[in-house]
Amino acid sequence: MNSVAHVKFNEPMNFKTDIPLHDQVDLNETGQDIPKYPDQVIAYAQSLIDQSLAESNQVEKAKLIALSSVYYRRVRKLNLALELIEEAISLVPSDSPLLLSWNVRRGHVLHWMGKFDDANECFDSVIASKSSYVHFAYQHKGKCLLDSGNPKLALACFNLALEIRHELGDESLIESTDYAIKCCNQLLLKTNLEEG
Repeated sequence: MNSVAHVKFNEPMNFKTDIPLHDQVDLNETGQDIPKYPDQVIAYAQSLIDQSLAESNQVEKAKLIALSSVYYRRVRKLNLALELIEEAISLVPSDSPLLLSWNVRRGHVLHWMGKFDDANECFDSVIASKSSYVHFAYQHKGKCLLDSGNPKLALACFNLALEIRHELGDESLIESTDYAIKCCNQLLLKTNLEEG
């Protein structure tokens, strides 16, 4: 197995130039990430689990476990990803701000498992929080609605996410939502042509 660097949560990364192999992805027609190097993704996810086993601080341990769930989701090990994100959630206090982003991640896994109602409950709880994670919740709820056959509601969520992301000024997030809107509009156009 290749050695993998330890995660350092407070170091900035330039995602335009410093994307490691385990983070290189393509997007499918509905915006789901498909890893270019799945073996690297699995190795990295396992290295996070290994680091978590050696971590004595519960919150840092939970962060590593939660991050590993992202990578296991990417390689479609969804049951494991769900188990890991739920373990991470159980390790932190119920008032931890980490729970908002992790609830989005939990919803993301449930969405990919086809548990759309459960996923939307996760996203709705984050939206109701009016936290800084609301745009992520709208984005992922939109993807979930799109995959569950509700493109008009999905488009409304994407537009809300885009509005917030424009306010934030983060071009990579804006590009992601623009791509989701493009996919949604293509599906709506195709549906309209078939119906009419």
